[in-house]
Amino acid sequence: MQRYRVNYVLLIALVVGFFASAGAAYGLWKFQVDRNANRLLAKADAAAASGDVQQVFESLAQYVQLRPKETDARIRLGDAAVKVAELPEIDNELRAMAYQTVLAAVRETDDPKLRRQLVDVQTKFGMADVALININQLLDGGHGDAELKALKAECLFATQKGADGVKWCNQLVGYDPKTDTFDPAKAEGKQFPKVYALLAQHLHSNRQPELSKRVIEEMLKANPDSREAHVIEYQFAKLSDDQEGARAALEKAYKIEPTDAIVLTLKGVESVVDFQKEFAVAEGADAAEKRKEAGKHLDEAAKYFSDAVKRYPDRMDLYERAARVELFREKPEVALAVIQQGLDKFPLKTEIDGTGLPRAVHLANLKAEILVGQKKFDEVREMAKELRGLNNPRLAAVAEFHEARLAAIEEKWAEAASRLQKVRTRLVGFTELEALAGAIQGFCHTQLGQLDLALDAYEWALQKNPDLAQAKVG
Repeated sequence: MQRYRVNYVLLIALVVGFFASAGAAYGLWKFQVDRNANRLLAKADAAAASGDVQQVFESLAQYVQLRPKETDARIRLGDAAVKVAELPEIDNELRAMAYQTVLAAVRETDDPKLRRQLVDVQTKFGMADVALININQLLDGGHGDAELKALKAECLFATQKGADGVKWCNQLVGYDPKTDTFDPAKAEGKQFPKVYALLAQHLHSNRQPELSKRVIEEMLKANPDSREAHVIEYQFAKLSDDQEGARAALEKAYKIEPTDAIVLTLKGVESVVDFQKEFAVAEGADAAEKRKEAGKHLDEAAKYFSDAVKRYPDRMDLYERAARVELFREKPEVALAVIQQGLDKFPLKTEIDGTGLPRAVHLANLKAEILVGQKKFDEVREMAKELRGLNNPRLAAVAEFHEARLAAIEEKWAEAASRLQKVRTRLVGFTELEALAGAIQGFCHTQLGQLDLALDAYEWALQKNPDLAQAKVG
């Protein structure tokens, strides 16, 4: 048998060479990782300087993959993820990714500041139950303050923990149920009117109106110069049907902060109420003059809502309120201009709410209502076409309603009645349109002499909206 001699010199050289090359490869790999990591940090810093929070998030996410054990980097990533999650105009997938990143960062670092930011994200998006868990962890760890305690009160009531909420709020407002007394010195959250409001609302709902009233009084003692406190005072006065007290409270709030969105809105609402009251009682030979005089209140309302829209262009509800006031003033063109402002600000195609519908869809429906009144039917058809083009079944139903309504206007009674019958049950979430569809359908059946079908349609409409005039008349 042939025997082989081992060349130990060569073998040793190969082994040494392998470890040498492995070391060199590792060194090269480490050099490349360090270089990439530094590049990503520089990219994140540049993005932060330019205000591009999404790029900061993406760069830091890649950096943490390279440096998973760096706590400071993970905390910074969590902070960037919070900013991304709170962006108003991002897709749901990116928002969910950012939220999961914050969760992971909090879990890995247990950083109290980051956990506090997580609480804000969770409460902002309606996750009161999980927010409450993090709030308790912060408070138990000695990282809470009065603001966080007030936030806990909100989360307790939001998660239907009424008994715990009352107990917690009593502590925050300094109320001792055993002695039935308030001690402001013991009130841990007296600078937060919302806490008093939560407690007062619960008491009022549980048939303790007198104690509820005392809570509001304590709130005002603790916060005499707070706009928020006087708005809450206004709301509870309304709840007690104390109209005079409500107006007085609103005036105090307006004096303190005349540019606040809520205050401007309430001032506008009360001006409309004044108009309606004066218009309703205008009688006699000079009734027309009295009704005209009542119009001054609508002018005031228009001023408040116009100011609110200018100051708070991101408040979508203000556009609709402002437009409706202009309709009261018999200025449909002005109303349409306001609506278009809102539609430009909140495009139907891109500004989508949590239900999957455009945020401004109600503005679009109000626009269609005005266009119908102006007999601009082609523009209504164009709007219906736009709604269908968004490829959303619920919006397709809205478009079908508008088209079926036009068929009724064109006196195509049978076609309109059939289409409205089919579409009215698909208008989920659009109660006004549901009721109107039933009322118009009833009118179509009446025109066709189908009185039993008309009655059924009118009754269906009144179930949706008992005050709908078109259905009552039918």
